[in-house]
Amino acid sequence: MADAGPRAAAPGALDVTDVARYPLPGTNAATGAAFSPDGRWLVFRGGADGQEQLHRVAVDALTGGAELPEAVTLTAGLAGVDDWEWAPDSERIYFVRPDTFDAAEKERKEKARKARSRRLRRSSSPRSP
Repeated sequence: MADAGPRAAAPGALDVTDVARYPLPGTNAATGAAFSPDGRWLVFRGGADGQEQLHRVAVDALTGGAELPEAVTLTAGLAGVDDWEWAPDSERIYFVRPDTFDAAEKERKEKARKARSRRLRRSSSPRSP
């Protein structure tokens, strides 16, 4: 649901991919970034896998200098935000998340991801004659 949306019109406007520079506790990268329809805000998901929350920062603050401004966390809960989108008026954000966070399910998914990764590495490595 979240997409890049309109960009800010200011010279040197920030690209959505720049949000990956954001240092968030418990995460290596921010994902699902989208500008508000009015171009004033950038919202993105970040946090521990399966527990990502929504964060907001003013676009003006991002384009104003080298130091990254602090992002405001918009959601809180054990389960992460799965999907979200801006309201057309930029005043609200609609989001969906599970009612609970299942740590055992997270562990099962991580094991399956690692197993797939090992299989892919083996299948792509050169075979010796």
